Amino acid sequence: MIVYNWLTGFDGRTLTRMGAAPTAAQLFGRRVRERRLKLGLSQVELAAACGIHDTYVSSIESGHRNVGLDIIVRLARALDVDPGTLLRGIGRDDARGCAP
Repeated sequence: MIVYNWLTGFDGRTLTRMGAAPTAAQLFGRRVRERRLKLGLSQVELAAACGIHDTYVSSIESGHRNVGLDIIVRLARALDVDPGTLLRGIGRDDARGCAP
């Protein structure tokens, strides 16, 4: 029996309740989470390195926050990547409301 989760489709993509494509915030959050896990950091550790609260990191990773440039730069530094790496490709054809 296959169970379908409304947050994660069969192929692992994050979906909205209506099955729409992920938002820019969701795609950004996914990249932050993937990089954090690759580095072996907890949300608490990442938050401390950025000077933000761990619940804020959680809401970023879940796509519930539209973060400003300052936070993007802080996250990138803490994750040891260029800020552009976290944003590359977001807003082209893959995110709602972000037409070129």
